[in-house]
Amino acid sequence: MELKLPPPLLFAFCLLLIYLLPRGEHYPLPQWLSILFAGVGIAVSMAGLYALQQAKTTISPLAPQQSSLLVTSGIYRFSRNPMYLGLMFLLIAWAIWLNRYLASLVIIGFVCYLNRFQIKPEEQYLQQKFGERFTQYCQQVRRWL
Repeated sequence: MELKLPPPLLFAFCLLLIYLLPRGEHYPLPQWLSILFAGVGIAVSMAGLYALQQAKTTISPLAPQQSSLLVTSGIYRFSRNPMYLGLMFLLIAWAIWLNRYLASLVIIGFVCYLNRFQIKPEEQYLQQKFGERFTQYCQQVRRWL
């Protein structure tokens, strides 16, 4: 496994980095948009967490080898990584709230890092464990959205 920085720590680091970016002076987005993204982010993350708990399989991003079941129901019908998708929405909400235009670079970095160092190793393990069933799932459901 090639897992590196745990997603919750990466998320916290990105929150801090966005906070430290210079504030945009022109064209602020409405605050309600930030609240909308935050609500969607929380809902998507919680739906992913709930589906894994209902299936009685691991929720730890550090231990994909503890996966006992391939969850393809609930929110997992629409995204293979709803908890990471929810974190991305929360970063977008934070950036809008703080009016940080350069945050898009941080968010792109967050997605790229997760793809390379978290999601791909998880997918390799799930492919080994669940075989053709996981292959079919990947063909039917996108990685993010």
